[in-house]
Amino acid sequence: MSFESAVELSENIKNFPGIQSIVLFGPLASGEKISSDSKIDMAIIYSKKEKEIIKWIRYLATDRFKLHHLTPDELKDNPEIINALSGEGILLQGNPVVLALDDLELKSYMLISYDTTELKQNERSKLNRALFGGISTYLQKGVRKKKHYPGLVEKLHVKRIGKGVLLIDAQNADQITKTLAGFNAKWKEIPIWTQ
Repeated sequence: MSFESAVELSENIKNFPGIQSIVLFGPLASGEKISSDSKIDMAIIYSKKEKEIIKWIRYLATDRFKLHHLTPDELKDNPEIINALSGEGILLQGNPVVLALDDLELKSYMLISYDTTELKQNERSKLNRALFGGISTYLQKGVRKKKHYPGLVEKLHVKRIGKGVLLIDAQNADQITKTLAGFNAKWKEIPIWTQ
């Protein structure tokens, strides 16, 4: 049982009619070690469920998965699944799940807190440029020019909450964490739902 199995299934079914989102949750999504006989929890959110589509997905998934086939309205009636998806859910395919709670639309975000204190100054500067961009000055025909290079924070519309704390759409969080990993920075991720 592995994360790769979940990704493989999501790739195989992502274009089936009616599928809006495929979300991995449960022990595997939260990084816990699971035994070979454990099932992989996955929620498949549909705009409209069709029995034939569900039948095909169950056939492809075999007994490796514990699948939850839900429409957004059915999801609202399953607080345990909502809690699991918001806590450790990993969006494998589709759009982030947006829930309306008493006419309050909530969206899945990731709060990322990172630490660069153990990085060498040169690496810290490179990471800051990757995240926040920079300005380059150069001479062109004797005239000094400035060019702005956007970083990931600007490109992905990330909100900088404070020093070393970013708020990002959960769907794009992996781009930030891959960059942090590339520079060997330490970080923590906290999934949240907000407007």
